[in-house]
Amino acid sequence: MKTLGQRIKQLRKLQHLTGDELGEKLNVGRSAISLWETDARMPSAEMIKLIASVFNVSIDYLLTGEHPTTDDGYYYDPEVAELAEEIKNDPDLRLLLDAKRSLSKSEMESIINITKSLLQRERGDDYE
Repeated sequence: MKTLGQRIKQLRKLQHLTGDELGEKLNVGRSAISLWETDARMPSAEMIKLIASVFNVSIDYLLTGEHPTTDDGYYYDPEVAELAEEIKNDPDLRLLLDAKRSLSKSEMESIINITKSLLQRERGDDYE
């Protein structure tokens, strides 16, 4: 099971932040970030609250690694949050998501097969 420090480091890397950049967001030095990530020191309760806010995760997730659920079943997962952010900021990904919503099952299967074929060709797998 990951520690608080390991979760902070994982979240920082998922956001493509350096220790300095995270320190700037939290108004602390890079050395504080390093001490937290190596579990040499524990951030204060107020700082844990701020870290959770910066990474858009729950305090429970930071402390326990468990994703709380809401009544509608949505859970807070940093990787899902990162993917949602990518979709939000990339018009091409949004186009693909919109296509998924409006195309028939057979049309989607065709797009998936084309995508798989392109990926295989890129990897050199198509000439077995």
